[in-house]
Amino acid sequence: MHGQKLSSFPLFIKPACEGSSKGIYPSSKVDNFTELERGIQVLQTRFPGASILIETFLSGQEYTVSIIGTGKRSRVIGTTHIDWEGLSRQKQQASVAEKGPANTSDGSFWDVNNKNGPDADEPERFLNSRDNPNVQAVEDLALQAWRALECCDVGRVDIRYGADNRPYVLEINPLPGLRPDWSILARTAVHEGISHKELIGKVIDSALERYPILKAKCDH
Repeated sequence: MHGQKLSSFPLFIKPACEGSSKGIYPSSKVDNFTELERGIQVLQTRFPGASILIETFLSGQEYTVSIIGTGKRSRVIGTTHIDWEGLSRQKQQASVAEKGPANTSDGSFWDVNNKNGPDADEPERFLNSRDNPNVQAVEDLALQAWRALECCDVGRVDIRYGADNRPYVLEINPLPGLRPDWSILARTAVHEGISHKELIGKVIDSALERYPILKAKCDH
């Protein structure tokens, strides 16, 4: 089963336990066994002893769904389209014009350098699920995953469409950034009419629901 999956390229490789795109390089997307071996060697060198995740590369559109609450009380705040490809074209055109071709990903994903480096930009576009069935499907899947893993209070679920036009969960971020000037979840909330102060209050309220004794003390 795994052998059959590994023979179907392209694949994507990354550290199994990292965040903020650490370990995501231009070599992370591989199209053959030679590139796979080379990419694994890169990760083993830079993350010695770490487990490496090898998965099918999902070529479709990417979304991140911001969620607040726990269990049946959890709900979607809003959904954001991550347009890595469009932003990559802009950056690569600017880079080529200034200093020749850059050593970045091919635009189908965003690596650690051009996501977190000095030239990092904002690829997000906030969406309205009410007029987009694809976004509705993404939000439904995100909530199912959030509840299935019993995540609490606040977080994001990253989802990407595959070549079969089905949405797949990339990962769940149960500790999302909450910086009002930078973090996707915080800016999504503002876009949906929730101030940063209100957002933090909702997170605290959700946490208190899980600890009735503390909630009773706070109410008094």
